[in-house]
Amino acid sequence: MPNIFNYFAKLSEEKIDLTIKSGRFINQKKAEKKIPSYLKFMMNLKKSDNIIEIGSGLGNLLIPLNKYVNKATALDHPKIIKNFKERIHHKKKINFISGNFLNIKISQKFDKVLVYGVLHCLKNFKEVEKFINKTLKITSKNGIIFFGDIPNNDLKIKFLNSKEGRKFQKKWEKNINQQKFKFRSFKNLVKFNNKNILKIIEKYNKKKNQVYLIPQPKDHPFSNTRVDLMIKKYG
Repeated sequence: MPNIFNYFAKLSEEKIDLTIKSGRFINQKKAEKKIPSYLKFMMNLKKSDNIIEIGSGLGNLLIPLNKYVNKATALDHPKIIKNFKERIHHKKKINFISGNFLNIKISQKFDKVLVYGVLHCLKNFKEVEKFINKTLKITSKNGIIFFGDIPNNDLKIKFLNSKEGRKFQKKWEKNINQQKFKFRSFKNLVKFNNKNILKIIEKYNKKKNQVYLIPQPKDHPFSNTRVDLMIKKYG
């Protein structure tokens, strides 16, 4: 039985739209294109920056972000990195690291670290903490780590119980039923809610770090049910 890491690697080789390969739905294609400009602003990307995206997928976010920085690095499953390279035909100056972030050694430091739509693919909170600790180690002093697209179950329940949410859900189900490709669901992955997101903020909001909880813009793919976390590293 494939784990979610290998599942997305297999997905990268399917003959489906790039938006679907990134774990989003085809009706979110336009919304997905709004994410890079938001990240540029929130992460304060500069021409001198060295950025890495952990869990880059095929580059739907990193390719447009690449033009704002000095150096960009993509890290993901070896099969995904192989397909990423083929997608750009080496025309863009992007560096690549193959492997599972939790299991590989990275000696380089980065000014900006992007982790978008990845934390909820981990097994448990022990793994989440290990992941965050490792991102802090590879982040330069005064650098920024952006953990984007974290599903908040409490937020989802509240939204779907609202008038706006019920109306959205009917439209959403209609659109999803029209999409031929069906995502595989994975059980026993970490679940986020208000309580454990607050615990993350409390744990990492120390002397050397400042943690920010950010509501997603309304025009983002999963904005009504997900949040972003950003860590500014001072030490």
